[in-house]
Amino acid sequence: MKKALIIGPNIGVSMGRGGGVRVAAKMAEALVENGFIVSLCAFKGYPLDCLDDIHGTSLAKHTDKIRTHYLMTPNDERWGANRLSGVLPIHVGVLPLSLYLQYVIRKFSPNLLIFHDDVPSLIKNRLRRRLTVLYVHFSYATRLKLGVGDIADMTTPSREFLEQLLNPLLRQLVFLHNNPADITIANSSVTASFLKQTWNQTEVTILHPPVDTNRYRPSRTKENLVVSMGTIQPNKRFEDVIRAISMVDSECQLVIIGHYHQGKYYRELLNLIRIKGLRKRVRILPDASRRQVEDTLSRARTIVHASRFEPFGIAVVEGMASGCVPIVYRGATSGPWLDIVKRGEFGIGFETIKELAENIEKIMTDEKVYTKCSMRAKDRSKEFSNQIFRDKFTKIIGCTS
Repeated sequence: MKKALIIGPNIGVSMGRGGGVRVAAKMAEALVENGFIVSLCAFKGYPLDCLDDIHGTSLAKHTDKIRTHYLMTPNDERWGANRLSGVLPIHVGVLPLSLYLQYVIRKFSPNLLIFHDDVPSLIKNRLRRRLTVLYVHFSYATRLKLGVGDIADMTTPSREFLEQLLNPLLRQLVFLHNNPADITIANSSVTASFLKQTWNQTEVTILHPPVDTNRYRPSRTKENLVVSMGTIQPNKRFEDVIRAISMVDSECQLVIIGHYHQGKYYRELLNLIRIKGLRKRVRILPDASRRQVEDTLSRARTIVHASRFEPFGIAVVEGMASGCVPIVYRGATSGPWLDIVKRGEFGIGFETIKELAENIEKIMTDEKVYTKCSMRAKDRSKEFSNQIFRDKFTKIIGCTS
């Protein structure tokens, strides 16, 4: 019997929300359909039906073939959406998870191991005689070794100080100088370039995350609506989008949608909205339902992604599938710019807040530009569909039914 163990993103810290978990869930679906018994493993996580609600999967229909191994699980499967958010640095979760993984691998005895972001060094001896795959959203080895990434923008000063104190521990828990995986997959060209530097590795396959593009459709009537999506934390730079909206002359509204992660930053955004006098023009929807997300995107004319450092950007593809024109940060570490809109071929780039405001104005007022860009964006989004991901994934690991 073929068995696969999938360890969650961020070295298995959580199997809850986020694009990384969506990739893991879609991998599980693909493997089950190819005859595998699959187990999802993480330090903490949701049951299968909750994962289905969040990520649009159908894992709960295969309870005879999919199981979960979590060190921590919610008592109520309908816990609030932010209850799995990390309150402690990742370092605290990796160590006990590594010890737990040794037990799970021994009991479950998988043929295939799929890790996300990094392989825990403490389980090195358990990798023998098993196909080991590493799918990287962004590696902690890269962050530690090359000093790049968005960690500083994601944390509060106190938490950043704590993480710096614990970094020597994390250095011992990941592979800094070599990669033990048989197959290494990057979610984007940005990630791939850093992986090659991190491990002096030439063979890195790029497989973009799956997007359920069939769920997203443009409304027959588009509104002068701007959407910006992502976890509510500083590296998403929602404040830049708010400032840009304040500079747009045409009547338009901004809706910010994202997982509530950092209360201090959320309050700063609300304060900025108040200071700019934008209460009637800007709304924030923390932890919106999938239906809310789909409905809002269907009515919007553009989706803005302002992050300076973003390996991929699933939200951008979701917006494009909904007929939104993508306006993304133009930079060397912007996956949306490099991999999704192909340096302006399928969307618009910006560098300054003034340029962002001008681009929003153009999409709101020039119907010809909007129509042309929207059609190209929608066509492009199909290249990131679930089926394309599934076909490429099964081919990469040599797993076909």
